Amino acid sequence: MTRENNIFYNLVKNETSVTELFCNLMSFKPFRLLFLNMIKEKGRDINLEKIGYDCFDTEISLGKDEKKHGRADILLSVDQNDEYIFEIKIESWCNLTGNQPESYLNYLNNDNERLIFIIPENYYHIEEICERWKKHTDYGADNIKENSIIFWEEILKKIKDAELDKLNLFISEFVEIMNSNWLYYEEIDFTIEEVKLLELKESEEDYLMENSNVPKLINKIFKVIEGVKLSCDLKKDNVSQEPDYYGYLINNTTFKLDDDIAVWFGTQYDLWALKGCPVSIQFWSESEDVNFDEKIKELKIPSCFLFDNDDYHFFYIPFDINQHSERKGERLSKMLEKEITNVIEKLKIV
Repeated sequence: MTRENNIFYNLVKNETSVTELFCNLMSFKPFRLLFLNMIKEKGRDINLEKIGYDCFDTEISLGKDEKKHGRADILLSVDQNDEYIFEIKIESWCNLTGNQPESYLNYLNNDNERLIFIIPENYYHIEEICERWKKHTDYGADNIKENSIIFWEEILKKIKDAELDKLNLFISEFVEIMNSNWLYYEEIDFTIEEVKLLELKESEEDYLMENSNVPKLINKIFKVIEGVKLSCDLKKDNVSQEPDYYGYLINNTTFKLDDDIAVWFGTQYDLWALKGCPVSIQFWSESEDVNFDEKIKELKIPSCFLFDNDDYHFFYIPFDINQHSERKGERLSKMLEKEITNVIEKLKIV
């Protein structure tokens, strides 16, 4: 991996460092006002001119009435007893802690208006945030999603629309490092010729072998797989691929999935050859649970099939590259990621 041409390379590489940089950028008034205006758009009654850079702080231990209420990633203190907590998540799969959002709400005397999550659009635990929040204060899920969540993608778009990235080098580098490390999904387009190759029948193998588009096609498929930003059981850079497949196992611990269930996504050449399925999401039981197949069938997961021969026994869901490619404005890796997380959610009840 080559060094990125970014002044924050190897400095901003986790949630803590992103939080510190984001807070430091509040020292630039245009950046601060842009962010505060987003807060106002969420229905918060705040005086923009009254809030300066010194009103923001990071990693603040929240204590009240001799009780500890966790640590705020960013705390905005306008006046005494006029505080806002911002919880920062940068990985789409990063878990909530055991006290989020409940401890923050306790500290804020259950004032729903004073807690805001800043997360990626594909954040896996949005429904969990809503469920725990609603259970604690009876604040509705629709209100939480509409008024108490800001997506990083929204922030970067606002920055670009206002051209702040053109006016300030540090803001520009912030946008680039956020995209590069966490938010950007490459646009991968499949040509008409490549789509035809995906749909070739076994009788047309000679044409397949002689077509110069084949290596380009396989490379694009690998890029779609690599673009998925989910936690795998090993770091992608360290995973060795085999001649008969290219893909990754999901980390069960991260997604609180039973250890006896394996979830994998990628390309398996036998499946591609026999079923015309170049990219798939696969899952199977690691135990000797004889009822696993029946349990899966009872779930009635759409487009879910059983692959069973002398070498393999697993369920799979095809990822239709052709169909998804027709959805303009979306990224294939991002759509594959959504389908994987949907499968994980369904498997939690097996």
